[in-house]
Amino acid sequence: MAKLIGVYGDEDQLSLGRRQLPLSIYDNKIMIMQLGGSCDAEVSGGTAKRRCDDSFMKQYSALSKDELIAALMVPSKLLFTRLAQTVSCVGCRRSVERLFNQLKEIGHPALEPLAVNSSGVLTVMRKYALQARSLGALFSDHGLALSAVLDSIPKLKKSGRCIFHSMEGVRCRPGGCSWRDAWEVMDSTCRDAVTLVSADHLLTTLDNYLRKHRFCQECKNKVRY
Repeated sequence: MAKLIGVYGDEDQLSLGRRQLPLSIYDNKIMIMQLGGSCDAEVSGGTAKRRCDDSFMKQYSALSKDELIAALMVPSKLLFTRLAQTVSCVGCRRSVERLFNQLKEIGHPALEPLAVNSSGVLTVMRKYALQARSLGALFSDHGLALSAVLDSIPKLKKSGRCIFHSMEGVRCRPGGCSWRDAWEVMDSTCRDAVTLVSADHLLTTLDNYLRKHRFCQECKNKVRY
């Protein structure tokens, strides 16, 4: 499971560790999300020790190292086309595109063993690509697990949107996803950061709300003071 483990400000030197991703929040703060290591465990050992499928091994052995690396490179255009064909929720697709562009910009392999280079090409890191068992586990075991997770997310029949990107997900229903889910995976520094609101930020938000809903000047003054 992903966790939020730290907060950086403008004055701090951002340093990312293995399988970590920066998330921008308000007041020019950045939270660090630590991704789970289940993918790495499957690729480097455990499940990866199973005998790979014969057909996969045959095709893998037929390629040279350079051909293998080239075969694992997926341009962004092809990736997004495939994404549109397999994921019905437009919100999920946009989230994937934003994440892809962020990984392209920062150049950090937060999704190790996957990586996005500066040209916008998705590939498998070389040290994993050149190990048949690791690559087989990534494609089969972990690939099937991710497909199962994707299929398990409830979707609306009419729009195709998932529960997280629809009005159903916005409503905080008992037993459903809510702010508590995010709160539970935050460490103490992240919780402190999201519960502190600067006076300037509060006043700006308040003024925008009062203006949007056309409060009269007398009512604005009462709310402000």
